[in-house]
Amino acid sequence: MKRLLLTSIVAIQALVSSAAGINRLGFPIAPSHWDEALPAAAHPSFASDLGSLQEGVISAGFVGTGLGDLSLSLPGFQVISANSKWAAQSDSQAYLFNPSEQYLFQDSNGVALERTRGYFLVAGGVSVSSLFTTPRNWDAGLGVSLENEQVFDASGDHKIWTKHNLGGSFTFRYSSASLSLSANPDELRGRFGWVVPTDYQVGLVVFDNLKADRALGAQVAYEKIFHESMKTKLGMMYQFARITDQDSSYTQNVAQQLMAGVSLRLRPWRAGVDPEWLQNIVSPFGGVDSFSRFLYDWEISATFLVNMKHSGSSGVFTLARWF
Repeated sequence: MKRLLLTSIVAIQALVSSAAGINRLGFPIAPSHWDEALPAAAHPSFASDLGSLQEGVISAGFVGTGLGDLSLSLPGFQVISANSKWAAQSDSQAYLFNPSEQYLFQDSNGVALERTRGYFLVAGGVSVSSLFTTPRNWDAGLGVSLENEQVFDASGDHKIWTKHNLGGSFTFRYSSASLSLSANPDELRGRFGWVVPTDYQVGLVVFDNLKADRALGAQVAYEKIFHESMKTKLGMMYQFARITDQDSSYTQNVAQQLMAGVSLRLRPWRAGVDPEWLQNIVSPFGGVDSFSRFLYDWEISATFLVNMKHSGSSGVFTLARWF
């Protein structure tokens, strides 16, 4: 009888599809999109950027002791699968966007519940630069994405909620500057970026949750590239919501986070171009005829989030292969 009741509750809850998207609770679920403000991120968060990619990359991100995401980005195509444990005390702000879905995050006594979030994305994009071989200082791209968001109980065995989102995006680039826009039924996003290849990039993304009266957020990020192999990045994100219930209306700060990351991509050392000290870092076992050649185009990185609102932190270690 207990199992039947649980099954019935899960079935009823799974039919509910009006909740705000759970992908946007502070940073996205997939760690490979934590740097979404960067206009030239390894895994673009705007599908319209995919058509202009010059390389492909596949990566596995490890959060704690488990696999946080598997991500593949190719010129014109992207697939991302991710999941994350939901720290109820610090991340259960989503019900503020839609109080009718509070059951997803709190029990009948108002106690925060532990959950697991799931996410799957398939995206495709095309750009002018991919259609013509003549070099030009401008580019434009279009993209489409299909997202599947899910909420499970703490064990990950029982699906409580699921939703599909179809979205589109547009990107325009001129010289070093770029402007990107995207929309799906849950959210509007806009991003301005500036890229100096092999040197640095900076970006600002602003997003608006469409399922609330007002639910705005922004993230700014900066990445510096050293010797075409080492990168450091910094970012900050802030999000607030205008909450309206039966008794009052007020503004709630729902997320405030800092991001920092470092990465190293292994490659051949270039005599006369690279400094001597770099040789043992990018090509640790010798030259192109040594074992190092099997490691070229592998990249290792670490990214950390500091939750300034709840005094918590989390991190992801990523292993990637470029091709």
